[in-house]
Amino acid sequence: MLLRWLSLALVALLGCDDGAHSVNALDATLDATLDATLDATLDATLDAMLDATLDATLDATLDAMLDALAVEDMAADAPAAEDVVVVDGAPPVDSMADSAPPVDSMADSAPPDGPPMHAEPDSAEAPFHLDLDPEGVGEALFALDPAGDQDFFSFDLEGVADVEVETQAADDPTSCAGDTILDLYDAAGRNLEHSEDRIDLGNPCSLISPRFGAWSTRLPPGRYLARVSAAPNAVTGLNRLIVRARPSLAFDAPCDPADPARPCPPDGFCDARGEAPICAPHVCGDGLLGGAEACDDGGRVDGDGCDPQCQISPLFIGAVCDPRHPDYRCAPSAFCDTRLNPPVCAAHRCGDAVVGPGERCDDGDAEDGDGCDVHCQLDPVNTEPDSMASPNPLVFDAQGVARLTFELDPRGDEDFFAFELATPSPVRVEVFDLSEAACAGGDPYLELYDEAGALYAEDDDQGLEDCPMMSPDLLNPLPAGRWRVKVRHYSLDNPLEVYGSWLQVTVL
Repeated sequence: MLLRWLSLALVALLGCDDGAHSVNALDATLDATLDATLDATLDATLDAMLDATLDATLDATLDAMLDALAVEDMAADAPAAEDVVVVDGAPPVDSMADSAPPVDSMADSAPPDGPPMHAEPDSAEAPFHLDLDPEGVGEALFALDPAGDQDFFSFDLEGVADVEVETQAADDPTSCAGDTILDLYDAAGRNLEHSEDRIDLGNPCSLISPRFGAWSTRLPPGRYLARVSAAPNAVTGLNRLIVRARPSLAFDAPCDPADPARPCPPDGFCDARGEAPICAPHVCGDGLLGGAEACDDGGRVDGDGCDPQCQISPLFIGAVCDPRHPDYRCAPSAFCDTRLNPPVCAAHRCGDAVVGPGERCDDGDAEDGDGCDVHCQLDPVNTEPDSMASPNPLVFDAQGVARLTFELDPRGDEDFFAFELATPSPVRVEVFDLSEAACAGGDPYLELYDEAGALYAEDDDQGLEDCPMMSPDLLNPLPAGRWRVKVRHYSLDNPLEVYGSWLQVTVL
């Protein structure tokens, strides 16, 4: 537009005719100039846009081609699809066998500061050896797989030691990966100790320790073998075997009475009565039971139940006694009189109602004819020896009662009695003790024979307690004639004698 105005101004200066001609010429010039400028500008703009578009397109195409080539390379390196079976999006364990090390090769992958992995194959003759550290501790990881697998570990003791061997989960000392069984052997192959479940912890781990027995205590120097197995038909996960060997304590060595895994010598104890507990030998009279001592009452007086050599001895007369304690008995000439408070050992005497040495009975009175006379002997008593051919006669009194005392002593003894009936009568035959209220020990048995020697009736325990009785219901009436009674032990397997008792026949 500016150029147009300039051309009109020039026409006005030159004149009308010449100006018109000049304007036309000028317009043509301007049009040509504008066309050339516009063409050049458009060409330059189109070239720039085309270059940019081509560059972007080539860059994108090249990037896509490179990415595709990378994907093809990765696909060529990956396993073929037919070699992998996918279960829930993950390859099975079997497909990883080529890339994962076997269990036995895991030793190299164990943490450098952790226990080594047990290596297969092994056996009792070629076990996996544990080197104990300066603290006497050795560890190894193991897994019992397949079922029936057993792992063997050896270790050496340089001196006399107390040994603990235990199993626990690899990552949890309070549990086990499966159910383990543990055995400890010496160099001669003797089984020193066997352990299954940890009863103290209530888990299926295993522990051999002096706290549970003396078989792993004070083991001599040498090589030892630990065998780990699993419950029948079972496998375990990854577990840890730990061996702890500590030198056995000697006398005068510091000890801890609360640590049963570190015991003092067998003939000693951890004496905590001083300022610091130490292992001390047992001494008779120290009031502590140990070693070969059967008792230790802290004194050296004889006759108090524990003699000066710390062996059990009878209590003297007047000593306090306890009839419930089988080891502390009164002297043979005395008995524990529980009628006194407290009970004391008292001398036996006839009439004290306690059968003592030389006494066949003691009914506590001084009357004769009641089965026990004033000398504490049975009265009236059957006469020995007797037999079926030579029985002790029974004589009926005015009340129709006939009886004699007897004893079945020694074992196997049999006593025989005979009575006669003038007429058929109901009869009762029975056995009871001298008090007539109980059975005097043992288990007596009654047999009744007729005059021809045939067994007519028998009984075991129809009477008082274990005593026999043939009732009138059984013997009613008993035919007239001569009858014989045999009293014997029910069984010779019964070790108890039948002490002073009555055999009584009553005609009703």
